[in-house]
Amino acid sequence: MILGIVGAEGAKFTKAGEEQARTIIRALLSQSDVTLMVSGGCHLGGADIYAEEEAAALGIPTRVHKPKQLTWDGGYKQRNILIAEDADVVHNIVVDVLPDSYDSMRFESCYHCKTKEHIKSGGCWTAKHAQKLGKKAEWHLVRNYTVQSFVPGNFTTSWKTAPGSSCPRCHSPVEFRLWESQDTAFEDEQYRCTNVLCGYSWWVESSDY
Repeated sequence: MILGIVGAEGAKFTKAGEEQARTIIRALLSQSDVTLMVSGGCHLGGADIYAEEEAAALGIPTRVHKPKQLTWDGGYKQRNILIAEDADVVHNIVVDVLPDSYDSMRFESCYHCKTKEHIKSGGCWTAKHAQKLGKKAEWHLVRNYTVQSFVPGNFTTSWKTAPGSSCPRCHSPVEFRLWESQDTAFEDEQYRCTNVLCGYSWWVESSDY
């Protein structure tokens, strides 16, 4: 499976946010069927570069599509299209709020996704384009100012239908898979919408064993 990993630039992550993003990326890349990671080599750092570094640490081959020029037409747009075309699934790492130190352009909402639940990212455009191609795309929300504890672990099942469950956003059928901590102390469930035009995903935490 070829994973596309995209998302926010480096300045949009706090240190805690970067740690969360890297943990998410490592979990995604640790799936047994991953054969290649494709990304965009963003010159501003962030999710693209975290993905390259984590893939290298895990020994996973990478394909990096850097823009030919730093403009939308002739550069970023074509780069994003290549990522969406190459990937079997696109994972988009977004943040809930901007760091206090962020001093560039701000938007009231993500105009790609028409939501205030996360900060706008070019990765949203790439994920949306993948959906237009009939591919899966998932959004992963990083909380820049929420303290969370992360432990290593792995997915223990493949995606399977979740009977009786539906997407909280579009009410389509959903799939789920199980994740278990490395010390087997607890097991969580990750859900995703089967409607490729929605692409919503979320986690349900279980009680500790």
